[in-house]
Parts: sequence; structure tokens; C-alpha cells
Amino acid sequence: MSEVVEIQDPHNWIPANTQGGQLFINVEQVAGVVQLNSIDNHIYQIEETGEWLITTDGYKACNKVAGVQCISPDSLLLPDGKTVSNPYVEFDQATGTAHRFWARHITIGKNSSGMPSIISVTILLDAKIAFAEELSRAIEKNKDAGRYYMAGTLSKDELKSGMYILFDGDMGIYGDRTYPEVVAAVQNFINNKRYGDKKAWTMALKTSLQRQPCMPPPKTRALNGFAKVLVAAYKSDFEEKDIVAMIREYTETGTVSGADVSETIGDISKERDTEDFKLLSDGGMRF
Repeated sequence: MSEVVEIQDPHNWIPANTQGGQLFINVEQVAGVVQLNSIDNHIYQIEETGEWLITTDGYKACNKVAGVQCISPDSLLLPDGKTVSNPYVEFDQATGTAHRFWARHITIGKNSSGMPSIISVTILLDAKIAFAEELSRAIEKNKDAGRYYMAGTLSKDELKSGMYILFDGDMGIYGDRTYPEVVAAVQNFINNKRYGDKKAWTMALKTSLQRQPCMPPPKTRALNGFAKVLVAAYKSDFEEKDIVAMIREYTETGTVSGADVSETIGDISKERDTEDFKLLSDGGMRF
């Protein structure tokens, strides 16, 4: 759908017809209205508040205008200083199953001054903590659905009928499987163990794109599942050699000359599942 974009200095801008919208460009800048919708999973609505948020796919749609470069590094740095592969999976010593997942993405665009903007985001998902958080919310709504417990204090009936896990030393949380909300929490726990690396990967990409200066904020207004957002940015005209040089300098020094650099580690273990995450890893060049 074509859309007229109001700009401060229209004399320097030229309309250019493109598929899916109308762009307004000058020599160095580009702006366009992008139509997002819930059918294509661009946006989703939070049931509790009614607010609409942009998804990973929504930011990918916005990036068709912005042209931000998405980089998937081969490695990431853990908080303890250890360099590991990207994504990285930690295994529970007691069960031998995956339970902590790390992933990292870097995006390179331009800020409002036309200078490079480098956003690095590392995401952690701890399946145990996520499960404990979801059970805790279920128990807050219905105290009969479960309880917190100390190791060795569960009854024989509870051991038979429930799902329980230690999440902090001898402290654990128990849920009665006869309650639907507990069953849902267990299913999400299983899914996180199976696909936690993909979920962390997707969130790292989304967050890194979302924090680029040219991107719209995560909350948007929608009508009947449709929303229009403005994407305005300097054209990302970096060549591959420029990307390689910036990544090399950033890796070696933590900074890039003439660029804004932001590095963040985020923990999504306590966030509610509100977005449908793709299970396929994609996201751009690898270094």
C-alpha cells in the first residue's frame, strides 16, 4: 500500500515507487511507511493489556527499507570471560539435558548523524528459571495448583501427581499436573529444552535490530490486526570489506572508530512467551 510520508525538508526528497509501499529518498537518506499485520506474524497483541508489539518478522519487514546489516558471529563471550561458540548450550550435570542457552547477533546500520551504529546483543535463556517463573505465575492465580518447597519435603502423593524442580539450591517449585496451567508450563519447559538455542537466537536478532536508531519502537498502534510504522534512516551503503573491517576492529578493541557501539547481555528467562518464534536459524553473514 502506498503511503505519503511527511518530512521536514521535502524539497530534497524524491518519491520512488517500490513494491509494498512508497519510499522517499534523497542522496543519503531513505524513509518509508511499512504496513505490518498479525496474519504474517509482524505484530502480536498482549492479552492482559491489549497492547500491540512488533515481532522479529515485523522488524525484518522494516529492515527491507532500512537495509541494516545483520551479522551472526561465530563466537560469544560469557560473563565469566569464557569464549564459546554461537549459539552455545549448557547442560545440566544432574540430568545431562540442555538447560541454558546463549546466542548473539550484531547489526550494523547508521545513526541520526549518518555514522555507523553497531548493536551487539547476547541473549540468555535458562529453561529451569523460565519454568519456575511460569509455575510461580500459575500458583499466584491458583494456590491449589502448586507450591514452593524445600528439598525432601514433598509428600508421596505430590511426587506421584506433580512436576517439581529445584531452581535455587535446596529451594524448588512444585506443580500439580491435574491443573491445565501446570500442564502448559511443563510443555513450555520441554519446548525450551528442545528449542532454547533457536529461541535465544531469534530474540538476539530481534533485539539487535530493534535497537537500531532507524527502527520503530516495539509498541505500535494497530487496527484490526494492521499497523503502519515509519522507518527513516541513512542508507546503509557498507560494502563487505567495510563490514569485515568494523567487525575485526570491534572484536579486537571493543570499539570502532567513528561509530556508536552498544553491547548488551539480556536474560529472557523471566519473560512470558508472547511471540511465535521461528525454529530456523537465519540472520545474515557469519564472522
